[in-house]
Amino acid sequence: MNTLIRFLSFEAIENCATCLNYKIDSVIFFGYQQIIDRKRKGIQNFLNNVCNTECVFIPVDEKTLSELHDMINDLIKDDHYYFDLTGCEGSCEVAFINIAYQKNIPMHIYDVHKRKAYYVDDEINGTINDVEKRDIRIRISDYIKMYGGSIRFEKNTRHKNFMNENTFRNLAQIIKKNGSQWSYYVSLFQRMQRDKLLTYTKNLSEQINQIGYPIKRGQLYEMLEELESVGLIEDLRQNVEQVSFSFANNSVRHYLTDNGAVLEEIVYREEKKNADDCMMSVNLDWDGIAEETTERDVVNEIDVLSLNGYELTFISCKNTVRIRKEDLYELETITRKFGGKYARMKLATTTDINLIEMERAKSMGVDIIKFNP
Repeated sequence: MNTLIRFLSFEAIENCATCLNYKIDSVIFFGYQQIIDRKRKGIQNFLNNVCNTECVFIPVDEKTLSELHDMINDLIKDDHYYFDLTGCEGSCEVAFINIAYQKNIPMHIYDVHKRKAYYVDDEINGTINDVEKRDIRIRISDYIKMYGGSIRFEKNTRHKNFMNENTFRNLAQIIKKNGSQWSYYVSLFQRMQRDKLLTYTKNLSEQINQIGYPIKRGQLYEMLEELESVGLIEDLRQNVEQVSFSFANNSVRHYLTDNGAVLEEIVYREEKKNADDCMMSVNLDWDGIAEETTERDVVNEIDVLSLNGYELTFISCKNTVRIRKEDLYELETITRKFGGKYARMKLATTTDINLIEMERAKSMGVDIIKFNP
């Protein structure tokens, strides 16, 4: 039986990485009670269900180095033991190293970024590489569970608005051609009257004035004709004040009336090319429990999640006039909750970022990605 002894790190992936790559039967976690209370449920469920690994948690608050030595020695029986020093700190690290040399127990550190284990001292016989290797591939939903949360799949309606590759490419080309004007057109579509897929206005001038954006009729008509020519809208009719058309389907209606939907889709399709797993419009439940009433749930939506190895990237898409500092803080909050220090943050936008916000993003570790659909 292979037993891992390690310190309970605040970073969930540090606690689980060795078990994902080596056939560990059980893990003994030593940690502070506060961290055990916060991390136990997510780590235990993940190791049990994903790695088929049992685990126990032992608090070390107020324990002296001598007491730690006694506690660890009392636990060591006839199994094959290995000390995982990844994320280890304080007196636990000293105790682990001391006992490792006393009892000839291999020590290693797992590099999460490189996905590789490094043994600490070759004077000790054996290494973690003596354990049968495995390669458990995890998905984004597993990663979120590891951090104690869950994905509320029932809230994700993306499958209802899926657009095939060719249709989406045609739409993206039209958006790119119209540049900053596109967001004005979306605002107009949102304000027009609607009967199912039929969209119309009987007073175009009034609608344009209500929006307050500089929409030129000639460019609007040209754009509508382009949409009709590629099958995105049908039955286009227009004169001086009256305009009517039908969206080709509900998916098209979704993308033509939601200013951020197209940018999210572009980012998602781009990330998906190289990711191990990728999701869009993800609703994250903070405690992993679906409450009977929505008022008791804490749920945040992230536009795009991309997983590469053990690095999860949180991407916020902003197709707005300007980027607010609150946008960056919201992204940082949700990333730290569900991804920890190994997660990456990106903000994808079509707008120009001023120097102040660019510096703020840099200081927070947020990569700004400029997109021109």
